[in-house]
Amino acid sequence: MKITANQRKFLIIWCTCHIIFLLCYLFKFSGDLDNGSYLISRLSVRGQRYSTLQDVFWPFCKIFDSFKGLDGMQHNILNGFLYGYDYTEFIVYMLLGFGIVFLPKLWNPSNK
Repeated sequence: MKITANQRKFLIIWCTCHIIFLLCYLFKFSGDLDNGSYLISRLSVRGQRYSTLQDVFWPFCKIFDSFKGLDGMQHNILNGFLYGYDYTEFIVYMLLGFGIVFLPKLWNPSNK
């Protein structure tokens, strides 16, 4: 099965993005921000594990969250763009990327 130049570019970009996302998770890369209004931003650090798949599978996890602080005030948290991304998402999205390229070739063998 031969892949075209566009498919090769897609796979390179797709894999590079997801490898960077995984490295952010592995090295606990985070960007914390406290601007006086207690808005705290996290890029990739996974916090509490939630009970449902929707709460934990990226990009369907909670982007915004809130908690009640020691001062009795409600504080908002921006979990960040990569919140919830880990090994599970890496494997699923890598398989999805390769599936996008190779599954049509398996169904249509005349495009060899």
